[in-house]
Amino acid sequence: MRRHRAGMKTVFVSLVLSLGLVVLGCGEKIAIPQPSGAYSITQYTLLDTVDVGGTAIQLTQGWGFLFVLTPDAVAKYDVGLNLDTRVTGLADPRALCVDEDLGLLFVWEDATHTVVWYDLGSMQLLASTVLPDVETAVGMTTNSAGVAEAGAETYLYLSDPESDVIHRYAFSPADGLSPFGILANAEGSGARSVHEAAGLATDSEGFLLVCDADTNRNWVTRFSGTPDPDDGDLMRGFAAIFDTGTCQPAPAATDYVIG
Repeated sequence: MRRHRAGMKTVFVSLVLSLGLVVLGCGEKIAIPQPSGAYSITQYTLLDTVDVGGTAIQLTQGWGFLFVLTPDAVAKYDVGLNLDTRVTGLADPRALCVDEDLGLLFVWEDATHTVVWYDLGSMQLLASTVLPDVETAVGMTTNSAGVAEAGAETYLYLSDPESDVIHRYAFSPADGLSPFGILANAEGSGARSVHEAAGLATDSEGFLLVCDADTNRNWVTRFSGTPDPDDGDLMRGFAAIFDTGTCQPAPAATDYVIG
């Protein structure tokens, strides 16, 4: 028995030394960060799945419903993932967003450069506006910060990486959409510029969160959408400070971005 254990010990030591040589021979190793807490996948359980009838492009939620965009349609599902309404015939839709206060669903149709909006409850088509200044839209959100300056109900923002800007349009149900400057553009290197505009969202405090997909930045910048009256026709928004107690901002733009 002792001889057998001694043999096992010799094999184990040899294996450890061999692995050590392999590791040393491959250069320095970088540990992969392991998600934990609210960011850990172990915290979530798969409850259900739904076949959306095509490739899901984007999704959002509002009024307790889930809205899913597919290549030619937008569908509304209840909390049980049961199909409520499907609107078909859209012309290459790429982005959508919900305004719960106004009870509206906005969809960007890339083929016609058009924003269409629907009643959030009935999914009835209400109106549409062609936006020739928008090349494409990969992200949309509404935000009412500073909207009194435009005499409207809210602003609609569209991320347009082909035009290197984030467009701002004043919106009211009676008048539709009208241009009202931009939130940010790709010029410059500060926190106020967005090199490659991507996803948009409004946080719980009413600030805009903008994803910059430039691989040299990979930032999420927090903006106040209130137009800057001293910025000429651009009327860009201001970079807004994050709560430094809950995030780690990138050193190049302390307090304004997370990377």
